[in-house]
Amino acid sequence: MEAFDVGAGDYILCFSDGVSGNLALNEIARLVSACEGQSAEVVARTIVAAAQNAKIIADDVLELAALTLTLTLTLTLTLTLP
Repeated sequence: MEAFDVGAGDYILCFSDGVSGNLALNEIARLVSACEGQSAEVVARTIVAAAQNAKIIADDVLELAALTLTLTLTLTLTLTLP
């Protein structure tokens, strides 16, 4: 298990191989950085559009990735530490 510090403005990404099979992690990170200050929906749609445009692997559930990313990025996390 890994632990990460998460703060205001951070994104937590959750996506399928439809995204990771089409984009390298450094490209995903670059896209997120390029969307700084944008809504979670904009970030999600940007990542999904780039994955669709890459066309490395075909994935019928890539649109679901947009929904998953949007929901994940808009979560508000409350952490309780011991």
